[in-house]
Amino acid sequence: MKKILKSTLMGVSIVALAGTASAAQIDINLYGASAQHLFWNDAADDFLTSKGCTNVGRDQKDSKNGITRGTCGSDTVYIRYSSKASFDGVLAVKGDSSLAGSAEKCNEGDPGVPPGQAGYYRKMVDETSCTGWSGGQTCTALKCQRVTLGASDVAGESFVQVSAGQLFGPLGGGFVSRSFSSIDTTGLNHYNPLVVPFGFFVNKSVKKDGAELDNISRMQAVQIFSGQVFYWTDFGQNFSVTGNPQADVVACLRHAGSGTHATLDFAVVRGNGWGASLPIVESIGGPNVYFNDGSSDMMKCINGSGSWTGQGAIGYADADQSLSSYTNTKALKYNGEAPTRVNIRNGLYDFWSVQWLYENPSAPNYSTTHPWISTGVDAAPGWGLMEFASKAGNVPSTKALYWAAKDEMNFMKATDQNYPGYVGCTDCQTP
Repeated sequence: MKKILKSTLMGVSIVALAGTASAAQIDINLYGASAQHLFWNDAADDFLTSKGCTNVGRDQKDSKNGITRGTCGSDTVYIRYSSKASFDGVLAVKGDSSLAGSAEKCNEGDPGVPPGQAGYYRKMVDETSCTGWSGGQTCTALKCQRVTLGASDVAGESFVQVSAGQLFGPLGGGFVSRSFSSIDTTGLNHYNPLVVPFGFFVNKSVKKDGAELDNISRMQAVQIFSGQVFYWTDFGQNFSVTGNPQADVVACLRHAGSGTHATLDFAVVRGNGWGASLPIVESIGGPNVYFNDGSSDMMKCINGSGSWTGQGAIGYADADQSLSSYTNTKALKYNGEAPTRVNIRNGLYDFWSVQWLYENPSAPNYSTTHPWISTGVDAAPGWGLMEFASKAGNVPSTKALYWAAKDEMNFMKATDQNYPGYVGCTDCQTP
């Protein structure tokens, strides 16, 4: 009887979500924050499976462009996630591609771009180029797709930072300058289903008392990421850098427009009026400051890549970074605590942000995509992607050590600029 009931409900879910008698392709395209790339590419297949979809599979072109597929009734649903930086996720749903790079930008006349609509489009995985659909990396091409959800690690209005330097830090890429005085999000829908965990990472060449560094304090973070210390030995002669007798500090930062960078600004360096200011210009030779475009670029700055050794380097990124490709890099504790989900929700760790996802209700395909995003129209189980992600029990197992659903948080920030305060959980977890 239980199996029959489950199958019946699953069938209702598929039919209601599919919604049409004729087969259709439904594209849900998430774009923006690089910190969220791994999460959404892992959560999307769980979501489609929960809807009773079949033939569910994942693929990717590279570390910045992923796609998930499912057959849902007579429809085929594709959920894409491509990463750049938080600012461009917000701008994309506003129809602004003025700051998009050539790797992401779509132009008038590009295939699939309606006249006058290029600003709403970004290059994302072309599903016809994918052959694996088993979590690998077999997709070979991108195509222009309209962005459905602009993913940002902070509210658009929190982008008030400035940076100038090489696009890829020590690896070059050409000089870029970015300056923000907030991004107006008036008229957009927004969702805050999750908390984004950030952490500090350091090159293994950095030693304290002869052992690899494993922790930094808030004061150290402020001194390093405001460019006030030049050498690790400024923290004491028991610090050293293997292969660098001078023990230079190399501060790896993200470019302005990164939600991770904005969170570092408000939650760590600037604090509630105390602290210091972030550097705004790349500087080599006291202090050593590099800006980096995306999370993967940041990790190469810390780890080393090619002729760049990364000796003495320290930076920050989403806490669930896989270090299998960054073998010279070590994750740090902050103020003695690791950036785990339990520590974050219970007020032991405060380097995190509330996730923001923006949707444009004026999009021409809004009536088709919105039910898949929010206010689910299906009878069972009864929610769209945002509601699904907000449930603590739906955090993918590979992310559950770090990522927290907003409703399980005992401590929360009223805004990106506020320090967390006790609110009590509504979807409480143990411990």
